[in-house]
Amino acid sequence: MCEETTSKLKNVHKEEINARIASAKQDKLGLRKKLELFIDQLNLEGHPESVVSIASGCIAPLSVNVHDALAIGSQKMSEFEKSWHAGFHNTISKKVETISITKKHVNVLRDQCH
Repeated sequence: MCEETTSKLKNVHKEEINARIASAKQDKLGLRKKLELFIDQLNLEGHPESVVSIASGCIAPLSVNVHDALAIGSQKMSEFEKSWHAGFHNTISKKVETISITKKHVNVLRDQCH
């Protein structure tokens, strides 16, 4: 009798149990719903004019210039090199503006926390 019960258990893999199959379906549906919220990177007609996060859908204000960071950094480096002796200890101002810099508050329920 013991041998028969163990042989029956070995014939069914744990991934073939109905609960696992239902759980996998729910996972797939959840992923599909999440992916539908993302912006399609290949569809250029659906993109806004400014910088946008494809995951959160957050659209940056027009003042955000992170896409020009390399050019801005090169310009700031050449300005710094020109003023090496006299301005070596001067501060270098930040000219690159990101989405996180423009975000001045966080929404908590219905209130804005600064």
